[in-house]
This record gives sequence, structure tokens and C-alpha cells, in this order.
Amino acid sequence: MKRLISVPALLLTVALAAGILMAKETKKDPLGGPKGDKTPPQRSIDAAKPARDARIIGPDMLDPRGPVRPGAGRGMPHMSRPMMMQQRRIKGLEAQLDRKKRAFMQYSGELKAIRKLALKEDAKKTVEYINKLIARKEKAFEMSTKDTADRIKEARAQIEKQAKTKAERYRKMRDPRPTPPKPK
Repeated sequence: MKRLISVPALLLTVALAAGILMAKETKKDPLGGPKGDKTPPQRSIDAAKPARDARIIGPDMLDPRGPVRPGAGRGMPHMSRPMMMQQRRIKGLEAQLDRKKRAFMQYSGELKAIRKLALKEDAKKTVEYINKLIARKEKAFEMSTKDTADRIKEARAQIEKQAKTKAERYRKMRDPRPTPPKPK
């Protein structure tokens, strides 16, 4: 009976001691992982710190317009954040339009197949009804896609307008200022 009680008690004690020792080690370890182990990104960051700190910034390296975000592409009148958001919006609208077109083509294909069967069976009333149904659905489809297509056109026009104004501002900024007339 003593063995039955002492073996689990011994195992519980060993597990508790191991847990306490592990907890003490993890307090000393960095957050990146086990003792002495650093993740590859952390190692590259640590290696880059001395190089970053050693850089000397002279007056010729300072930009009067302020600091540049990495990857910002200063001086390039290409795309701003609102323009990129408009591009995403256009892509989403075009995808929506494509889904609608595919669904309608499948639906109209099924109706046309039924119409073809009705023509073979000489069911003239069914053929007339299917023709009316196809025409009505095509009209409804055109109305729904026209709205989406109009929104795409408006968004593209807005992007073009923004690009033109930004290019104009960039051109004005880069053009040399005219020299003032010399006093007499």
C-alpha cells in the first residue's frame, strides 16, 4: 500500500521541481525562445544596430522636406494612398462585374438549352415565354451592370484627375523659379 501512494507522490514531486526549474530559466531567457536562441529576424536586427548607429548624417544628407518612409518613393508622382485605395475599389468592382456576368451567362445558357428542347418538341408557347423571360432577364442584367460600370468609370476618372493634379504640382515644384527683375 505504501508503494501505491509513494510512487505517485514521488512523480508529482519530481514534476513540480522540474516545473519550478523551468520557470526560473525562462525568466532569464529572452522572449525569442530557449536560452541563447534567437530567431533569424531578431539576429538580423541585432546585427544591423551597430551599422545604423555608426552612420553619420551630414548637412548634405538632410532633406528639407523631412524624413522618408522606407519604400515611400519620394519624388515620384506615381500613386498616393487614396489612389491605391481607388485602384483596389476598381478591382473589386470589376471582380463583382465578372461574377455577375458569369452567373448571367450560365443562367441564360440554361434557358437557351430549354428553349432549344422546346423548339424540337414544337412547344411554341413555351418558346415564346422563354424568349420573353430571356429578354426580361437581359434587360435587368444590363441595368444592374450599368450601375457597376458607371461606378468603375467614375473611379477611373477620379484617379486620372488626381494623377494630373499631382503631376502638375510635381512639375511646378521641380521647375526653377523665375529670377526677379534686377532693380535699376
